[in-house]
Amino acid sequence: MKTKWTSALLLTSALLTGGFFSTSALAQAAQPAESTQVQPSVSQENRISINTATAEELARELSGVGPKKAQRIVEYRTENGPFTSAEQLKDVYGIGERIFTMNSDKIAL
Repeated sequence: MKTKWTSALLLTSALLTGGFFSTSALAQAAQPAESTQVQPSVSQENRISINTATAEELARELSGVGPKKAQRIVEYRTENGPFTSAEQLKDVYGIGERIFTMNSDKIAL
């Protein structure tokens, strides 16, 4: 009888300990590691060309620009030719100084 009790106690102990350690390992694995890398500044590849981007791309990439404003940008470009400066974007109805300033680091010609 003592052997059965000891075996049951060892088995229970092993199961509880194994479950505890595997849960701890899973919890540690799920925690995000701290990143020591510094994000680079916006590079030319991360800029969006206001002369070639589609309305969908403009709406997705530019802050404060939804589908309607993005379509206005494309229409302005179609009617007036390519933008010759980024500041010319402010000539588009609905694109004011605030939206331009929020996106000036994302805009390319």
